Amino acid sequence: MIHSFEQLQSCTIEALDGSIGQVFDLLFDDKSWVVRYLVVETGSWLQSRKVLISPISVVACHWNAASIEVALTLQQVKDSPDIDVHQSVSRQQELSYLNHFGYPMYWGGDGIWGAGVYPGGLMSGINLLLQPDVPALFDGVAKKMQQVEDPHLRSVDSVVGYQIQAKDGDIGHVAGMMFDDKQWTIRYLALNTSNWWLGHALLIPPQWAVAIDWASAKVLVPLQRQTLQDAPHYNSELLVNRELEHDIYRHYGRPAYWSGPSQPISAPHRPG
Repeated sequence: MIHSFEQLQSCTIEALDGSIGQVFDLLFDDKSWVVRYLVVETGSWLQSRKVLISPISVVACHWNAASIEVALTLQQVKDSPDIDVHQSVSRQQELSYLNHFGYPMYWGGDGIWGAGVYPGGLMSGINLLLQPDVPALFDGVAKKMQQVEDPHLRSVDSVVGYQIQAKDGDIGHVAGMMFDDKQWTIRYLALNTSNWWLGHALLIPPQWAVAIDWASAKVLVPLQRQTLQDAPHYNSELLVNRELEHDIYRHYGRPAYWSGPSQPISAPHRPG
């Protein structure tokens, strides 16, 4: 099911023995457009420390109750590596984090989550609570990974508000992001174009339709303004259903993500 970043920000993360805190932000991979970590504000029990929670640990999402269950204990979270979420998260920090929780590495496989497409698949056959430390999993591999470039982890909150630039000019700004709660893939950017067309909001899949110029805080969309103006309207007060998704992909003439991979539509170069 598709949900918005705003919905997630209202959620409390529930450990096996109590509440960890409330979702503050998300860190996503700007190459695969997959949410890698939930940034959680812990509140008074941990002196308002912000901690990272991986979708790997998610057991269930209860959207009506605004809560997400994770297979973790408060002590595990308390003892987790203290990572400054306001700075770039390095691959070395990720290795330390994964080692602490006993998680396999999600990179290096053919799927968006290791060898698969779902975060929970990484833990197949592994008991999170009985796996406090797995140094053998990282022995040798960790040393090799230190030479690998750092991951492209970006804050969702920081991208909200970025200006949207079409082929023939600016058209508005990023109002939010939509993700699915199974693969934790960002399926759509929500665009607010009200400065150009009153009351017009739309969704566009980021995997093949956009690039982000981080230096100028702009989202580059290789489409004409008119194409975007004619796109199906999006109502943020309603859930994104499959009918709307069909309309979106039909409008852009692209195969839907549930029907197989698609190719970029002459996307501009993504500045580093």
